[in-house]
Parts: sequence; structure tokens; C-alpha cells
Amino acid sequence: AGSEFLGSSNNAQLQFRVNNQQVALYTNDAISPNVLHGKSGNATTAGVRGAVISGGGTSSDPDLDLNGTNVVLDAYGVIGGGVANQAGTGAQAYDQPFPTVAGGQGNRALGAWSVVGGGRENFASGDTGTVAGGIGNRASGPSGAVGGGSSNVAAGSHSAIAGGSSNCAGGSYSWAGGFGAKVRVGTDFPSSNGGCAGVQSSSTPAGDAGTFIWN
Repeated sequence: AGSEFLGSSNNAQLQFRVNNQQVALYTNDAISPNVLHGKSGNATTAGVRGAVISGGGTSSDPDLDLNGTNVVLDAYGVIGGGVANQAGTGAQAYDQPFPTVAGGQGNRALGAWSVVGGGRENFASGDTGTVAGGIGNRASGPSGAVGGGSSNVAAGSHSAIAGGSSNCAGGSYSWAGGFGAKVRVGTDFPSSNGGCAGVQSSSTPAGDAGTFIWN
């Protein structure tokens, strides 16, 4: 019959357990509910709505020597799985909405509409920034993108790094690749904020805009 359902008829959280351990938690919200799966420590913070954590999280994994749960700190944030991932900043429950981490370990999607696909210890702190994978990469500029590799920083607005290692695309609309290629950041995105440590700043707001460097 149409009245049949699995769930509750009140506003209390709904929890599912296996072997008396929580594996799913559903929390109602008048605007959009939160749906959490995986380790019981996976969580959202107060005021967050529309959040989804599909799985992952662990208090201890002796085979891989890792631990950490997943947390969504801004509205409509999504974490697909993995360990110790974070979507949102938590400054407010809705100031950096729609951050997404697909998986991996220790990744952070901190900007509004930012995305980290996977890998390890990657940060997308610029609004609409993207890090596809790799390790230790940063998309700190607005709409900056890093495809992979290690220790790369897309600090300029709409800057890009395909891969490689230790590259900095500091200027707006700039591109850097290979190993140690450096495009200077501008006064709008100084090195201390952009994350391109040791890279000289340009005197112009957008840095060395439109520059392409392969090293």
C-alpha cells in the first residue's frame, strides 16, 4: 500500500546499526536532510544541511596504518568515502556551500563549489577550485586546477597545473608544468596566501597573467 515505509514518523535522528555499531545516520532538516554512512564518527556540524557522506572513515586501520573520520562542515557538502577527509570550513554552516571530496586520505575541499577527486593531503581552498588527485597539491586561487602530481600549487585565478612536481601557477590564467616551474603570483594572491612558498611576487594584481612555463 502507498502508506508503507521504512523509517520513522517523528523528527528524531534515524540510526542503522550492524553488530550494534552505527553504519548509517539520517537527520531531518526542514530544508534538506543530512545522510551519513560509514564509520560512526563521520559527522556534520550544527546548522549544516543537505550533507552526504557515502562511507569511509576509521578509528584505526592496522593494515594501512591510518585513522580518521570524514566530516562535512558546510551546506550541501559531499564526501564519497576515504579517510580523514573534510568538506567545508565550518566558519559558518553555509558560507562555503557545495564542497566535494570524492575519496582518498586527508583531503580538504574548503572553497565554495570546490572539488578534490582523491589522492592524499590535497587542498582545494579557492572557490570553484579543483584538485583531481596526487599528493600535497593545492588549488588556492579561484577556479584554479591541479590535475595530479605532487606539491603543486595553482594559486592564480583560473590557473592550471596538469601534473609534475613542485610547480607554482601563480598568475591569473597561467599554466605551469614539469618540475619546479614557477609563475609569479600577484598582489591579489600573495605567496603567503596562495601557498607558493618562496616564489617572488609580481607588482601587478594578477601576477604574471597568462604565462606558460614548462621546466
